[in-house]
Amino acid sequence: MTKRLIDDLQCYIATTSVGASTVRGSPTGTVEASREFLSQLSLRQFGVKGKHIFCRNLDYETENLTISFPRGRQHWALSRKVLNIFLHNAFYNYYLRDYYNLDYSEGHYEVPIDSVVAKGLRKRFPRGTFNRWTGLGTLTPKMHETYQHHAQILADREGYARVHLDAILWVQER
Repeated sequence: MTKRLIDDLQCYIATTSVGASTVRGSPTGTVEASREFLSQLSLRQFGVKGKHIFCRNLDYETENLTISFPRGRQHWALSRKVLNIFLHNAFYNYYLRDYYNLDYSEGHYEVPIDSVVAKGLRKRFPRGTFNRWTGLGTLTPKMHETYQHHAQILADREGYARVHLDAILWVQER
């Protein structure tokens, strides 16, 4: 496996992970900025066994991606969603997972939060567990943490890692 192929696969995953519907309502240039950032992102920092290190790197890169967005849509929640979709897809790619040891972190990945995942989680927990969903633009880090916490409970209950909830809830809630 050549480094060139790995880089090309990462660029491919970055491109296919972020489309217009992923960043709906964002200014022109958001898709391109996301793809460029993700194509250059060091995936090695996410192939770690330590949850604290993984989470620190995820927070750091979320902030960096936010800064790279065009003015007017530099929202933390959009950055986190885009980054989580990309990491999910990189993890699911055999070559990237193997090259960067992304399987080390299977239990640390988050589920990307969007309206579909939020709806799926709200249906599976008692009313009042979550704040009313008013859109990704109003999702705060604290609200995001609540969704991730309950996603972890659901994943544990079902017997798989939280990262897989995106595929499962997306299919079930569409």
